[in-house]
Amino acid sequence: MNAITMKHEIIAKLRPLLETGIRTEAEALYLMAEIRTLLEQEGLKRQYGMLTFHADWMLHSKLEGRAAQQLLQHFDTANI
Repeated sequence: MNAITMKHEIIAKLRPLLETGIRTEAEALYLMAEIRTLLEQEGLKRQYGMLTFHADWMLHSKLEGRAAQQLLQHFDTANI
């Protein structure tokens, strides 16, 4: 399956979820996982760093990525 086909399939799967609304934790996790996949495929993870951070946070128990470390450093600096 090529990237264009996969992109269209992901969008087609997400459209009904977004139209009806997210009602469960599982739906929220699914949405973020699919958005993260799209960002990776399109090479947009850096451009959407905060979205990538939140998707990573939902999907991983440890925040080890570059964007996560930068945000955590901001928290440390602000003494939050």
